Amino acid sequence: MKNILELSKAELEKEMTGMSAKKFNASQIMEWIYIKHAGSFDVMSNLPLSLRELLNKYFVMEKPRVEQKLVSASKDTIKYLLKCSDGILVESVLMKHIDRHTICLSSQAGCAYGCAMCATGSMGFKRNLSAAEITGQVFAALPDMDSGEYSGKFNVVFMGMGEPLANYDNFKKAAGVLTEKKAFGISARRITVSTCGVVPGIENMIRDGLRFNLSVSLHAVNDRVRDMLVPVNKKYRLEKLFTACAKYFAFNPDPVTFEYVMIKSVNDREDDLKELIYIISDLKIDCKVNLIPYNRVNIKEFSASSQKTIDLWRETLEKEGVICSVRREMGADINAACGQLAGGMV
Repeated sequence: MKNILELSKAELEKEMTGMSAKKFNASQIMEWIYIKHAGSFDVMSNLPLSLRELLNKYFVMEKPRVEQKLVSASKDTIKYLLKCSDGILVESVLMKHIDRHTICLSSQAGCAYGCAMCATGSMGFKRNLSAAEITGQVFAALPDMDSGEYSGKFNVVFMGMGEPLANYDNFKKAAGVLTEKKAFGISARRITVSTCGVVPGIENMIRDGLRFNLSVSLHAVNDRVRDMLVPVNKKYRLEKLFTACAKYFAFNPDPVTFEYVMIKSVNDREDDLKELIYIISDLKIDCKVNLIPYNRVNIKEFSASSQKTIDLWRETLEKEGVICSVRREMGADINAACGQLAGGMV
């Protein structure tokens, strides 16, 4: 039996016509699943009984199961441990802000890219998540959202476990369900895709017309340091990465965000700051810099940059006309902050 949550709208329409049903039945089914949160085909009362019987015969609605849930002391962050049908465990995070909710989605179980400051990379790569396993993380978080907030008004960031652009087909299908009006109906402007620098994936987004917010895990301003922190840099050098970012900006003229984890005496020197300012000036695109205080993940003996250094970087970048923010730490006490997801609970 097929998992109906794996199907895009176009695929579901094809299934309907193949079952001698109407094409518009696909939209009805998606509304029941993604808007009304139906748990079975039997409750889909505006579908003919014969179609409901066929759906029960040929399809299932299979989502990852919530095994555990941790809530931060501040109550603004919730981490979910989800079990997939084959027993693989993944984590996702719900962050509650005053004016919005943000769901941090995982795209893979583990990760093959081994970034030095990331706990997920220390797990190694288990497997790609299916589209249903990705969107299933949204279903897990919905009950914990304030009433009325989730209907197309939450943000999604592909910043959880794994590299979304290395699981491109399933990421693309999941993103299609997230933005489909008959499904979750999220505006593309509310979706952010974070990549460690998989250049072909950025080019694929341009090819396929995926206009999401692009966030690049930069973390270093030269190839020598970035080779150590973000090993994919050995394959896609900074020059290639920046060229891809410029192409994406030409395709989707929203600012590109450069994420920069601040690590003491590794990438936070004065020369690093000067080089970052030069790079941004030379790129000639709208961009933002998001400075991230390093969260200890017991992989390497790194230390966080001092608050004084972080403040100096922010102030200097802003003086140079660069939009800069310092990421607010959320969920560190439950290992839900940047770089801390590792497929298990504390």
